[in-house]
Amino acid sequence: MPRQYKGCDNCQKQKKKCSQTLPRCDRCRFIAVLSVTDPRYNLKTLGSWLVDIPSHLGKDGLLDTATTALTTAVEDLRVGKQSTAAWSSYGKAISRLGHALRDPVKVKEPYTLAAVFMITLCQPWLSLKADYVNHIQGMAHLLNLSAGKEWNSRFAETLRFHVIFPIYLAMAISSDIEIHSWYAEKYSKLCSQDDLSSDRDVSPIQSLDISAILRYPTILRNPELYGVELRMRYEQALLDGYALRTRLHSLDDLNTTTKSPNLELQRVQAQLRLAYAAVLYYSLVMNAFISALDPCSQFLPRDAITMAKEAIETANVVLKDAPISLGFMPLCLFAASLATTDSKILCDIEVALVAYKDHFVEWHHRQRFHDAKQSIDEIKTRRLAYLRGAGCR
Repeated sequence: MPRQYKGCDNCQKQKKKCSQTLPRCDRCRFIAVLSVTDPRYNLKTLGSWLVDIPSHLGKDGLLDTATTALTTAVEDLRVGKQSTAAWSSYGKAISRLGHALRDPVKVKEPYTLAAVFMITLCQPWLSLKADYVNHIQGMAHLLNLSAGKEWNSRFAETLRFHVIFPIYLAMAISSDIEIHSWYAEKYSKLCSQDDLSSDRDVSPIQSLDISAILRYPTILRNPELYGVELRMRYEQALLDGYALRTRLHSLDDLNTTTKSPNLELQRVQAQLRLAYAAVLYYSLVMNAFISALDPCSQFLPRDAITMAKEAIETANVVLKDAPISLGFMPLCLFAASLATTDSKILCDIEVALVAYKDHFVEWHHRQRFHDAKQSIDEIKTRRLAYLRGAGCR
């Protein structure tokens, strides 16, 4: 009688539950994806919490199906095709997620939050035209349900910390997304050395510090009230952007003089470029609001054009050199369109967005930027009326 198959050798050695799929089990496939060092497809760029996923497989059915969906999507991304397996695994993950969200216990668990995050990551690579902000609202809802509860595992807390960032990025221009105040109190106590992120290759950036990230929605939703602080944070973001841009240019020069590709150098470049894109995003949004408060400034429009050009260039580089990270870039381009009225730049932004249309077409999210533009125009109108009333021309 043939011996019963109990799983692959790696799973047996580590005493892990094996999915027993051939030719490789799901756990081994995900480990293989995590092991990719090519910065174009380095999954670890998207968060250190992903490294711990293999040790949790086999403990939760939803996490298992979401991991399979993410693995298959990344495998397809690397070979430049979309397989029926990717669509099938994604559909199974969505179906299982629906059941979990209707369960009052599971909806508050870390594995459910991890699954939502992983499923959201899949969508740009599968060319799914889903509403980014609706998914962000979903993750915010899950976080709010678990507010006040400490998750006593580093994996869960690191996951929670990483989820905060995309939510607060969206909150900067979306007033319909809210996070329980418990999180601001929890993370505002963190010092940079306590940061749960493991992105140690990027030196501390003040404008992307957790305290700054937590503060942006408040000042951007009330720019007239917090005008002084808004300018202060804008100036810091300009300094950080200059430092990151200088570092990137030096690495680009170093990379071109290297005879053979240096993957470690390219990985650091990818990390820095993502940080630079985030700084550009906040800088452009702040520039738009400050320009409304100071409509006579000659420098702010110049800043906006310069940063918008940088956003376009960065988006084009990411599309070519770091497709694993392409999901965020359209938001940066939308922010650029918010800050400038230059017709040539706006045309270039549209061209750049067309290149992303098969991966990330968030027209509902774009509407939120249009709404923000209306708010900015209203502030500018009030400010101009005030200045005229004061006798200024």
